Amino acid sequence: MNMMLNKDEQVSALLDGQLQGADFARAVEQVAGDSAARATWQTYHLVGEVLRTGAQGAAAGDPEFVLRLRARLAQEPRGRLESATDLVAAHADLVRVTGHFDRNQEAANESSFRWKLVAGLASLAAVVAVLWLFTAVALLVALAAGAKLHLVYGDLNDASSLNKIIRTVRPDEIYNLGAQSHVRVSFDIPEYTAEITGLGTVRLLEAIRESGLRPKFYQASSSEMFGKVQDVPQRETTPFYPRSPYGVAKVYAHWITVNYREAYNLFACSGILFNHESPRRGETFVTRKITKAAARIKLGLQRELFLGNLEAKRDWGYAGDYVEAMWLMLQQDRPDDYVVAMGETHTVREFLDVAFGHLGLDWQRHVQIDPRYYRPTEVDLLIGDASKAHQQLRWKPTVGFHQLAVMMVEADLEAERLKVQGTGSKGN
Repeated sequence: MNMMLNKDEQVSALLDGQLQGADFARAVEQVAGDSAARATWQTYHLVGEVLRTGAQGAAAGDPEFVLRLRARLAQEPRGRLESATDLVAAHADLVRVTGHFDRNQEAANESSFRWKLVAGLASLAAVVAVLWLFTAVALLVALAAGAKLHLVYGDLNDASSLNKIIRTVRPDEIYNLGAQSHVRVSFDIPEYTAEITGLGTVRLLEAIRESGLRPKFYQASSSEMFGKVQDVPQRETTPFYPRSPYGVAKVYAHWITVNYREAYNLFACSGILFNHESPRRGETFVTRKITKAAARIKLGLQRELFLGNLEAKRDWGYAGDYVEAMWLMLQQDRPDDYVVAMGETHTVREFLDVAFGHLGLDWQRHVQIDPRYYRPTEVDLLIGDASKAHQQLRWKPTVGFHQLAVMMVEADLEAERLKVQGTGSKGN
């Protein structure tokens, strides 16, 4: 598909998560080697920064461009603005760093604030396929009330940049969510997956150790580490048997975090999170792919949806609940590792039932099986035992499977309706 796109269109497609597999890899190679395409990429992020902050931040390259952009935006009708919480939840694949904030603001342990004290340092993993070669975005966010957003730049493939950021920012907490996070894509780009998802973690840990600072560190481990499961359900003591380059890289990152905790007495925790979804999930992930397609089919914008293994069983939970668990881990007196899961498993077929059924659709009339979406080695069953998190963190999820699927499909239905209305208004 991407071979028919020009360079600007390729950048846009990568940014929007529209490319997969071989198309994804080809577009990355072509775009990364073109200076004009890289400039376009940087412009997209500058536009995003102005939209978020209303001002030129650290990422801006041309003050005059920012002024022109702000003037143009001021002429646009005012729509819904994303909250700071939405910005933080935009990608489950960021490395997040909590920096210093105004201590006079709302206390971090209050229920309304709980997990919202999240900030970031990242390779921008949702689009990391481009960024690994020429730039990476780091997001430093202090989400206390009234706090400003700041962008800092770094790269999980560049140890010197990580060292500089940590010495400059002096964070209190670091949440390492940076990765090439798409399991199927990891089979196409295994070396890069290992470089960022695996070795990126040790670079970050080394930067912490060499800084002499003592920030608390969170490592995003993954249920994909269990792979060909050895226990049902899976808990902290279950042996790992990864079934993808992504899972293997996560196992390395997990154990190197344990090693640094024990070798250097770092406050380092790993959260073994099972599948965490929300309306902001990337469109190439199966849950969001389903809910977006269901919405578009309902509106007559799409007729078919192509999927792979419908019998794969996953333990799906709500990303907002899981971020709260992450934050709670770093509020404990001692570091430890925790499984975070719902404790129930559902097939892809069941997710289809809920998402399409909520819109009064029969998914069997629209879904086609495409062998390209099968993994070379599949993970058939994942179901987590979060007893330790319940007992020690006092963590409880608030959104169940059915509610999650409905939340996602409703959000996509609204978004697609707004797109249609916007298109229609231009023609009047």
